[in-house]
Amino acid sequence: IAENIETYKYHIQDSIQNARKSAWYKQQEEIAKIKQQIAAENIIANTFNSNIASIENELNYKKIIDPTAQASVWFNYETLLNHYWRYMYGDIYAMLDKKPAYTKDTTGNFKSAFNIYFEKDKIRIEQKTFSADPQLANMSKELMNSKQNTALVNYINPDNIGYLSISINTEAMANYCYMLLKKYFKNRWLTNEYADVVDAYIDLLQIMIDEKAIAELMPGNFLFVMHDMKTKTVTYKDYQYDKEFHYREVDKTKQELSPNFTVIMETKRQDFLQRIAQLPVKYTKKEKFNYKDKGGYYELVFDSAKYPINSLYFIVKDGKAIVTTSKEVVNITLNNKSFTIDTDTKNSILNNNYSLKINTKKLIEQLSTEFHTQSSKKITDYLIQNLGNIKMESHFKDGMIQGTTTMSINGNHANSFEFLFDMMENIHNIIEKDRQEKNIEEMGHK
Repeated sequence: IAENIETYKYHIQDSIQNARKSAWYKQQEEIAKIKQQIAAENIIANTFNSNIASIENELNYKKIIDPTAQASVWFNYETLLNHYWRYMYGDIYAMLDKKPAYTKDTTGNFKSAFNIYFEKDKIRIEQKTFSADPQLANMSKELMNSKQNTALVNYINPDNIGYLSISINTEAMANYCYMLLKKYFKNRWLTNEYADVVDAYIDLLQIMIDEKAIAELMPGNFLFVMHDMKTKTVTYKDYQYDKEFHYREVDKTKQELSPNFTVIMETKRQDFLQRIAQLPVKYTKKEKFNYKDKGGYYELVFDSAKYPINSLYFIVKDGKAIVTTSKEVVNITLNNKSFTIDTDTKNSILNNNYSLKINTKKLIEQLSTEFHTQSSKKITDYLIQNLGNIKMESHFKDGMIQGTTTMSINGNHANSFEFLFDMMENIHNIIEKDRQEKNIEEMGHK
């Protein structure tokens, strides 16, 4: 009887504990539901019931959007990074507790738009960037108040794969960065309370940094030229394993693209850059690299068996700092000669702050050496036959930064819009046909 009583007591206590646990879990579920309801109400109140900036209320929308364009994209240029950091720092908590501290009025920021036109023989994109804030508008004008140095233009050869020319006012760019820093810290929840202190620090930084000296070192004229790309055989180390997982080192070879390019920067501090180019010569033996003064230029030699690039040349002459893989570029610089450039390319570079041109056919042809499957080769042939050159120009006009990008098309297409669908369909058909042929081949082997 005593044992039965003890067992009975044990079952009663166990039932009481289970009932308490069940009640506690049920209570927690009710609390969670209440918290979720409160959180949902706060999100709705702080997000949907506040004054949200709408595209319908944007006064500058019509200034940069063309209603005749087949497609348009419009966005607040400077708020993209702000929204990114809001996401990274979990701004959802601000919505749950109180209204976010970030600035919703972005009328002073830059607005950008892309208007896309599908024409008969090309796709054309007109880009515009504008700010209603007079200070920002004037700053963008100062930023684009620059013209490419004609001496840099002479390094472009019509047979090149492509080039990118940039001409900006470096001093104006530095001043613009200070403004961005102030706006950024003003809108951060950890620093907005001390915005005046941060502004003072940034002003001190601006005093300490000599923007004019930076502009002398780098006035803002740059040029990148991709001359060509060739295939080169390089060696690399690999390991072979036996049945007992013992390995031995073996040398293997593979084909890699060897780019032939030139990067040029204008400078007014040739003396300083000459010292920088000279410095590594002293440490070649100690650091075990092959860097030599060749009399008028410097050469960094790579192991030709291991690297796709044989040599990298450095030369500072006549207000230009040049890094190139082309010995021909070194020679024309030393001999004060130049390539013969076509008039259209020369005018595009000298009349625009940004100018880019890519010979698509030549680029795809030289990249095709990396494609080994039958489908990739067929896709390459299709693109070579149908894709034309890509060209981009940008400058300051009518109080805003404006640019035009075009991609010409070839082949039998009604217009460039139809070309996009034709291209997707043809590439899909090539891949699908290749897959079917492989399946048939595998079934034949079985």
